[in-house]
Formats: sequence, C-alpha cells, structure tokens
Amino acid sequence: RRAGRQARLQALAQAAPAVMGGTAVRLAVVAGGVRVMTVATALADAGVGEPVAVRLDHPTRTLRARVTGPAAVELEDAWR
Repeated sequence: RRAGRQARLQALAQAAPAVMGGTAVRLAVVAGGVRVMTVATALADAGVGEPVAVRLDHPTRTLRARVTGPAAVELEDAWR
C-alpha cells in the first residue's frame, strides 16, 4: 500500500512541469567556462530537459533556454 502511494506521488512529480509560465526562474548563462546567474520569467510550462522561452527584464529580451530543474533554466554557449 505504501509502495503504491510512493509510486503515485513520484508519477505526479514527474508529470508536473518543473517551470511554470509566468513565474520567476533562475537563469544560468554558461559561456567559455564562465557561469552567470540572473532571474528571468518563464513564458510557458516546461519539464526538465525541455526548451522554454524566458524573458529578461533588463535588458528586455526573450531567450530560449533548457529546463534543468525546478524553477531553473540554462542558456548554454550564449556567445557562440
């Protein structure tokens, strides 16, 4: 019975988006071995490993990043 409950909770956690549209996310920008962190707004729901559009406020621009975890996204090789 307990194992069944744990399996259901795990399935729900996997089904839930890691990033929700309209909420703040931690955006990591990785380039040339340097990692810079800032805050952005997710523009859609997305799961871990999925791409998602995010909006920066200053300067105002939209970028495409990959979801790495709950409320976390990463933009790799930003200046390539």
